[in-house]
Amino acid sequence: MSDNVVLIATIANGIISVLMTFIGIWLLGRMIGGAIFVIRYVPETHNRSLEQIEHYLHDWLSNEEPQARSTPAVKKTL
Repeated sequence: MSDNVVLIATIANGIISVLMTFIGIWLLGRMIGGAIFVIRYVPETHNRSLEQIEHYLHDWLSNEEPQARSTPAVKKTL
């Protein structure tokens, strides 16, 4: 009886470990993908505040035209 319980617990532990590993890899991929999206598709993110980036993403996701904000946009320098 005791050997069967240990065997079942060991198998369950292995299955849970594999599932958690795949979930962790998936979440890491989502985070890296999100960072790549922000770097590539949000203009001038390195010169903008977090609030400006949030407004831009909100407008983009809601399919609205970007609205003028109280804080001026940073001009690009050559």
